[in-house]
Amino acid sequence: MISASSKWKKRNKFNLFVLGLLAYSTTINALSEYQVLEVVKGFADSYLAPKNIEVARSINSTLFAEDVTGTADLSTNFDGRELSTEYLFGLFVNTADDPNDPSPFGSPISYNVTALLVQHNFISTSIKFQFHYPILNETFPIQIDAFMQVNENSEIQQYDVSFRRWAWATDDIIPKLLPSMQKGLNLTNITDTSVILRTYLSEKICKMSMDHCTGPNEQYKDTEECMTFLSGREIGEWYRMGEDNLVCRHLHVPMLPLRPSVHCPHIGPSGGDMCIARDYKQVVMDSHFPQGWLAPKYVTPENQDEVGGIYAVSGEDLDPLLEIALSPGDSHSWDPTLYATALLGYFLFFYVVSNILWFIYFRHSSVFPTLGLEHQKNVVIYTMNIIFTTIALALELVAAPAFAQRYALWEVQCLRTAGVLVSALYIFELIYRLKMRIPMIAHHFLTIIAISFTVTVFEYTQSMSYLISAVIWLFQATTEQPTFFGLLGYRLDWDRRMVSRILKIAAVQTFIFKSASAIALVVYWGVHQNYSYRPMDRAWTSMVFILAIGLMLTQIWGSWVTYQIAIRIIKQPILLGNPKLKGSNLAIYQTIRLKPEDDRQRQHKRNDSSGTDTGLEDDIDRYEIMTTDESTPASIPTGGGLNRLPSLSSLDGTGRNRLMSNADYNRVRDKVNNEGAGGGGGGLMVGLDPANIPLPKSPSLLSPTASSARGNDQYLFSAPNTTDRARYDSNGESGIRDSASFGRAL
Repeated sequence: MISASSKWKKRNKFNLFVLGLLAYSTTINALSEYQVLEVVKGFADSYLAPKNIEVARSINSTLFAEDVTGTADLSTNFDGRELSTEYLFGLFVNTADDPNDPSPFGSPISYNVTALLVQHNFISTSIKFQFHYPILNETFPIQIDAFMQVNENSEIQQYDVSFRRWAWATDDIIPKLLPSMQKGLNLTNITDTSVILRTYLSEKICKMSMDHCTGPNEQYKDTEECMTFLSGREIGEWYRMGEDNLVCRHLHVPMLPLRPSVHCPHIGPSGGDMCIARDYKQVVMDSHFPQGWLAPKYVTPENQDEVGGIYAVSGEDLDPLLEIALSPGDSHSWDPTLYATALLGYFLFFYVVSNILWFIYFRHSSVFPTLGLEHQKNVVIYTMNIIFTTIALALELVAAPAFAQRYALWEVQCLRTAGVLVSALYIFELIYRLKMRIPMIAHHFLTIIAISFTVTVFEYTQSMSYLISAVIWLFQATTEQPTFFGLLGYRLDWDRRMVSRILKIAAVQTFIFKSASAIALVVYWGVHQNYSYRPMDRAWTSMVFILAIGLMLTQIWGSWVTYQIAIRIIKQPILLGNPKLKGSNLAIYQTIRLKPEDDRQRQHKRNDSSGTDTGLEDDIDRYEIMTTDESTPASIPTGGGLNRLPSLSSLDGTGRNRLMSNADYNRVRDKVNNEGAGGGGGGLMVGLDPANIPLPKSPSLLSPTASSARGNDQYLFSAPNTTDRARYDSNGESGIRDSASFGRAL
């Protein structure tokens, strides 16, 4: 047979496994849509001068993934971190180094995000930058539209950038730059703008080629060869800077100092792999991006084979996988199909904590093992309520700045966690406890409904006024620690006066706090939420009054009952102590004097109906436990010697050994018989009939059959049978009592 200690070891290992699993699950986090948005802002901030120059010269910007795939409509494809960094940021190096250079590319100095859509890890955005041209002392707005995909490392995995109305912008900007080009080239006698522009672009390309493209990177033998070759190429259009023309080669001029080996071919006769002839149809139909831009597909490494090839094309129905992929965005807290992973995790966590607390109390409390199973569960629940409602209160107070209209996501998340924590705790309590009174059940149901409905309305309306209502309302469930503390002391037989004081204070405190919470909720509704735009608003109004009144009634009842318990504790004192049986193995027993009505009925109940807001009317039937004073032998009734120990026959082997070994049992029996035969005042005498001496009661000592047959309210011990009583009366002394009644009592 497996020992109890080995069972506990196995259970603790399981509990630790569950805790470890829950801890590990919290590390599995996908990138939030807000974090995706932060990536966009980081990109836009880095695009501004002078930060853009620093990024360009780094060549390896961590804004991009190592294997990033990108495209700019003005040019061509940029694959890899280096190319993306150089092309998107390197265009502005010349303008920063030489403010007097009439470069067609200005310097971005500010931006405004005018459009943004985030779905999963896909971004669609439109940003209006202000580009400053120092030589003109003028700023021009340039609108950039971009599709981006962000990976789990907050890096841009792929991007598709379009310069909206860039052709129109250059039609306005280039003519204004031509006078500066003409002056810088000393072409004052030439009026043909195309000649001025061609000369400016060609001289810029050839000069940089002579400076940076030397040795193995050489493209032209000298400036004359360079100018001759470029004179045979078209200037090109400013919106076609990825073709075999001058504007494409000029585009690469700022990048030559960064990586000559890569970019020198781009300005040379071949054009490298950038400045080459392209076919319009091929460019448009090219499928350059591995994951595409159909955001609902939400391609991951695990599902790319399943959804990577899904498209929305004419003549075909939408793939059902798209609907499934979109469904998480349509799932809210009120969706009955939503899988509440966190809530189930709380239940598992509470299960582990309850078992740990039960084990601690059983090992370290002298009172806890003597309680019935119902009372033991209540002690555990009281402790859990003290711990977790305190945590919930702290999380709730974190969101208090909302009263001053200061909001932060992490504060909202703390408040939401507090609500889930309380709701999960109440549901666990409803399941865990053996018996609860109707008012307490009603209180828990109303609280869970209130929290759930508030979360739903907040998600539906996105109005911060409901966040403040949640803070006010949650005080109903997070300020009950004194009540739980007093009830814990009541069950564990702490000092009666201290327990009474705690419960009295708790009764008054909960009444004041919860009344104030209910009143404040209604007042806040009247000031900030007394409107009826949609059915949701009318539903909120109804629920506020129904739930506030319902909770208020349960709170008033709970406070009254708590105060009555405090009074009863003083009127019916609990004095718990072991008899001073020096040198005796019977110190595990206590002298018990029953109330007269209990003595007549032989019934001993400690009905547990206490809780966060419940009464314990039946607890007036508690024991009165007195301590025997060994120094006053005269106070000990005579004829009450215990000549025979209770039988352990009803216990199995494990239960008997856990109570005491056979050797200890025989030794105690002999000691009792010897001391009883002596007849002296020093014998093991107890203050009443031995039938009224209970053995320590613990669920682990009971066989399943005996426990289930007896029920939770079965007597702790039995009265002596008729034969024993007759034998006792006829002999005039302590007779031999049938100890089997003790076994049946277990």
